[in-house]
Amino acid sequence: MRAGERASAVYVLTRGRAAAYDPATGRQFRTFAPGALFGHAAMLLRVRRTADVVALEPCEILVLEAAPFMEVVTENAC
Repeated sequence: MRAGERASAVYVLTRGRAAAYDPATGRQFRTFAPGALFGHAAMLLRVRRTADVVALEPCEILVLEAAPFMEVVTENAC
């Protein structure tokens, strides 16, 4: 996932570790472990992605495309 991309999916890390980086500074600001959801903020806010996410080790990631994700979110909104 790269900063500046349009949000077309959200991601669930099922194995491995990944990290989010600020592309302007190169500073790592978050580490993801199995069970982490990422990429959802840009999807919900309908903005471009603001961080680069890279694997720190071999990973398995589930990809949930935008339409099913938004359907689940809107059906379960309070």
